[in-house]
Amino acid sequence: GSGNGGDGEQQQPSDGFGGDAALRPALYVFGIRGKSLVTMIGSGVLVAAGGLMVAENMASLMSSVTDEQHALDDTEKPLVIMLSWMGARKRHLDRYTQYYREMGYEVVTYMNGMGTALVPQQSREQACRVAKLIERQPEGRPVVVHAFSIGTGIYGLLLERVHHDVEMFEKIRSNVVGVIFDSGPAMIFPKDVAKGLNTVCPMVSKKFWSMAASAFFAVTRARKSFGKAEAALAKFQFPAPQLYFYSRDDHVVSNLQDCVSHFVSENSRRGVEIQEMVWEKSRHTAHLVLHPEEYKHKLSLFLEKCMQDRQALPARVGSSS
Repeated sequence: GSGNGGDGEQQQPSDGFGGDAALRPALYVFGIRGKSLVTMIGSGVLVAAGGLMVAENMASLMSSVTDEQHALDDTEKPLVIMLSWMGARKRHLDRYTQYYREMGYEVVTYMNGMGTALVPQQSREQACRVAKLIERQPEGRPVVVHAFSIGTGIYGLLLERVHHDVEMFEKIRSNVVGVIFDSGPAMIFPKDVAKGLNTVCPMVSKKFWSMAASAFFAVTRARKSFGKAEAALAKFQFPAPQLYFYSRDDHVVSNLQDCVSHFVSENSRRGVEIQEMVWEKSRHTAHLVLHPEEYKHKLSLFLEKCMQDRQALPARVGSSS
């Protein structure tokens, strides 16, 4: 399929040792073959990272809950739901929050630490929280989703969940007026996650992050979860307009342009209105920082279009299929 990450630079030998022949005899003496080794390493990495993930995600959950309640208290304004990239902190998203609030929107931010990004059960729980928040909004309140990088996968899991539930799907569909994808979506593989982890925490070597990401995927079967999200993003999206921000030189997802083209093509075929803003040179999830005027101008025009479409909606609700 499009954008599967197979660029030839990361060929995984079948024994899982990364081709290091010197390690194999010693490991075979102890009866440890490649798959077992990967599982052992993965388990170790998961245990070591467990405390960090719990702390990260508890802090993120608490801040999201605070935002959620505020959004439910003040329902006069349209609502923006932001789904962060992996490892983002609230302060990283302040410039987006400030922009939206100046434009007259209320904002709820869902932070995605390693847990919600990489552990399928936590990813699904995050998607469920977002779906329930949208479902609780008053009828007619416009909702805009702004998803960054791994956050696009959380949104994909939301779509995968609600398309099985007709009542919830229709309720959420009636509120969502626009979706913004920043630095995604993409087909996610261990090497992409390793690059993301190295970006968030560069003091740890790329080789370690590559090993850790491969182990995470092996132990948690994250690839299956990502696959479901990707399928939903291609097949089950709401009819609301979509805006894609990305660059051709993305340093985290090397084939991002091919991936975005795939999702754009699939959704265009289904009649979804698509807008794109693509840069030759930029940085993963940093387009607003590097290209503030272009980013804000494109985003403002997109939001204006979404709100105009919403205002025109009552006249055509009766004929909606």
